Parts: sequence; structure tokens; C-alpha cells
Amino acid sequence: MIHKNAIKTLLIDYGGTIDSDGVHWCAVLKNMYDELLIEINNEDFKLAYIHAERTLATNPTVKPEHNFYDLLRMKVNLQMEYLNKTNRYEKYTQNKDLAEQIAQGCYDFARRTTKQAKYTLDKLYGKFPMILVSNFYGNIKTVLHDFGLTKYFANIVESATVGVRKPDPKIWMLGAKAADVDPKNCLVVGDSYDKDIAPGKLAGCQTLWLENKGWNNVTNREMADQIIKSFQDVCVLLDF
Repeated sequence: MIHKNAIKTLLIDYGGTIDSDGVHWCAVLKNMYDELLIEINNEDFKLAYIHAERTLATNPTVKPEHNFYDLLRMKVNLQMEYLNKTNRYEKYTQNKDLAEQIAQGCYDFARRTTKQAKYTLDKLYGKFPMILVSNFYGNIKTVLHDFGLTKYFANIVESATVGVRKPDPKIWMLGAKAADVDPKNCLVVGDSYDKDIAPGKLAGCQTLWLENKGWNNVTNREMADQIIKSFQDVCVLLDF
């Protein structure tokens, strides 16, 4: 159980937590493919998703001025390029309009979800300092500005900027350092058990898991001090 009286700072994940309320982005994207009647095998799509994520994480393609729509376009185009190599999806991968529609649909979803998240952030704002701790591509400030989220975070620890990526516990230690608070007085809030909760616990923080939907099932949950089903439940847990 979380020790509420010990909490001085919230260390909050971004992708999958604030912008999709616990729905894994692989599932968000695949749902958009499905809505557009793009028939991609689930396993093939997962491999395409991983390929795009790793490519953007290791190549300086994303620029600081790129917003989330720009980022989604890059991801979808990389997914399409990967799927095209399988020689099974040419009727989709050669259609550039589809890639734009997928990116726009997912961007609209993120805008709706972050709008809902702002109600929660408004309640927490001023009650706790909030530090954003995210695996991102060097453009998180532009993304936050685009969605009207900048004011909520006293500091940002972004993997592309600090040179440490989740699941390394050091990135959560950097979050605590940015807040000038002992890790034991920090509450990690994130959707990924492997990247947020387990390493956050190893860093010495308390952990609140927004249980992820649409990715790998987690059977060992002992490093999550408590579990919630929606980002708005943070306020309920903390009595706001």
C-alpha cells in the first residue's frame, strides 16, 4: 500500500499514461488500422511497431520542434515501410493517404485523452510538485505545449536529453533529484510495469501502476504498491 503522508512529489510518465490513459500505443495504433479496414496480422503489426520505436529511439530523426502529429506520421511511415517488406500488405503500404489518416486519427485520440487528463492534473496542480519522466525523442516540450500541458510540470526528465532510458532505474532517480526530494518521498505513476513500476521501485520510490491495456500480460505485480484503472484515479487515491 502507498504511504500517502510520505509523498512529497509525483514522478509521472507521459506516453501511455497521460496521452492514452493506460492503453498501450501499439493497441491505439492497431485500433486505428482496424477502423480504416487495414487488415494486418497482429504479430506482424507488433513487429512493425517495435521496429518504428527502435528506429526513432536510435536515430536523430525527431527534431525538438516536431509535435505529436509529426511524430505519429514518422512512426506510421516506418511501420508501413516494415510491413511492405513482408510482401503481404502492398495494397495498404503503397497508399500514402492511409498513413496520413492513421496519424491524424491517433493524434485526435491523444488530444481527446490529454484533455481529459488535464482535469486530473488541475486537481493535483499546487498540491504536489509534478516531474515528468519519459522515454521520448527530444521533442517532449513541443508535445506538451501543443496539448496545453506545460504548466503542470515543475521539471522534465526526458530520455533523449538526459541520456538514460527506461527501464534503467537511474532515470527515476534523476526525477527525484530534479525535485530535490528523496526517492522514498516520490510516487511514480506510470502505465508500464516493466519500464515505470519495477525500475521506479528499484530506485526507491513508491509506485502507482495505471494497469496497461493492450500489451503483454503481467503476472508478477509485487513491485506495484497500488494499482489503478484510469489516470483520474490518482486523485481518488490521494483524496483529491
